[in-house]
Amino acid sequence: APGGAAPGGAAVARLHSAGREHLRQMGRVIAFDCLIFNWDRLPCVWGNNGNPGNVMFNKQDNLGCIDSCCMHIGVDLPNNPAQKFADRLEALVFAVATHPSEPQPDFQKVQTLLRDGIPSLYDGLMYDINDDGVIEVQTGFLEMVRIIAESMTLAKLESVERDLFNYMMHSEDHGHVEFQQFGFQCIIPQFGNMVADAFRKGLAAAAEASAEDAQARVESDRLAMRVLTMMLPSSHHHHGVPGKLKRQHSQHSVMMIDDEEVLQVW
Repeated sequence: APGGAAPGGAAVARLHSAGREHLRQMGRVIAFDCLIFNWDRLPCVWGNNGNPGNVMFNKQDNLGCIDSCCMHIGVDLPNNPAQKFADRLEALVFAVATHPSEPQPDFQKVQTLLRDGIPSLYDGLMYDINDDGVIEVQTGFLEMVRIIAESMTLAKLESVERDLFNYMMHSEDHGHVEFQQFGFQCIIPQFGNMVADAFRKGLAAAAEASAEDAQARVESDRLAMRVLTMMLPSSHHHHGVPGKLKRQHSQHSVMMIDDEEVLQVW
């Protein structure tokens, strides 16, 4: 829904519920594309501009994807690009999980794509989803990351590969055309498991960091309360908790402070 103007002449979108869901669906697709290493759709962890032609909507107004090609990286290649990609994903998941309300640069690429398009390929929408929209994309991404982390194992991925191969071998859709194994060399369960492991590690590290931050805040609050208590007249403490307290503010004025007011002030 139009809602003002953004730099460059693009309108700022006021996101309605359907628009927010569409953006979350895009985020889920990005996480799925990480699993199959399909860079030919929405930009994020890849260095290209994306291909919005592979993102469509069906008659029910839901996001639909075409050309979902699995293009896994070999896990034993020189310089280990598969591990570098996994490390990149782990860092991204950690950033989104620890700062869910902060737009991440990788997901702002989707914002740019939707607003500006791609020269000579896609004109763009001329609407800016703004930070709220980027956060919706990140929310959907994290939802699918959790699903993949909880459900995908090496054994599961190997089972999917076998089932797909057997289906293709015996499918009547091929008619009299002999089934070829072309393309199956791009399905590498070990790579998919590396992606799922990166998701799991990123989520675990974020959970640990959040727990440490929460504990640090508790300790900080306790220390601050002790300091505040020490500043109050000790003769008026009752079982270690400030009771009715007198604080001399000037030669001619005295203010009364009780327990509840101390907490409110803190």
